[in-house]
Amino acid sequence: MSQMLSTLHDVHGLTHAGPVRAVNEDAIAWWQDTHLPLTCAILADGMGGHQGGALASQLAVDAVEDTLREAARHWRRDMPPSRESRTHLLEMAARAGNAAICLGRTHQPGVEKMGTTLVVALIWQQEITLLHAGDSRAYLFHAESGPLEQLTRDDSVVQAMLDEGAIRAEDIPNIPYRNVLTNALGIQDTLHCTTTQLTARPGDVLLLCSDGLHDVVSADDIRHQFSQSMGARADAEALMQLSLRRRTPDNSSLIVVRLNESGPRAPETDI
Repeated sequence: MSQMLSTLHDVHGLTHAGPVRAVNEDAIAWWQDTHLPLTCAILADGMGGHQGGALASQLAVDAVEDTLREAARHWRRDMPPSRESRTHLLEMAARAGNAAICLGRTHQPGVEKMGTTLVVALIWQQEITLLHAGDSRAYLFHAESGPLEQLTRDDSVVQAMLDEGAIRAEDIPNIPYRNVLTNALGIQDTLHCTTTQLTARPGDVLLLCSDGLHDVVSADDIRHQFSQSMGARADAEALMQLSLRRRTPDNSSLIVVRLNESGPRAPETDI
């Protein structure tokens, strides 16, 4: 890996079945291009039974990664893709993941109800493009000012009830259907995902995580860890260990990306 890539984005991810579940239905992947100021991170939390959930999340991650890698082959460092083309690419990748799950359901018995959440980050220098479906989340720690910003909004029944004022945040642990999603990959042929564009600053830290982590590790915990960070690997290991010590009832997964100083930017193009 080139020196440019090793210093531009510091990235590390972990996934664990957790202390309660016997099977890990989460899947993660990340990669950094060897010629471009590009990092991609992908996280999926499968559902639909042990066999179905694990298969769905891996199918989604593989399809998304393949789509992103193929597109990046045609990009140039001096002609970065526009925001619009990056958003379109993530939407295309998510549709590929959705199609892979729908197709996989027809070839293997016992996985008729499989599906998965998805959160993907495409980072070009300091520009972040996000896509998500479900309740896996993305957070950004702002190093200069200190706050932790939740970048995604859960696609869940509980979040909809919160938005409508039907329940309060303190009521969530007592809601029996708190894990029911309103959107995910593999649920139907047509997929609707939420995309976000933002510009980070040097020192900011991006976190992708499944609900097995964010349900037991608070925003304050995350903020505290990132404020004293020794790097992406140390952050990932510390947050994972915290979720395990708190006996998360679900699989726990995360990817941490620390954004460092970048070189001069080239103008965007619409390639």
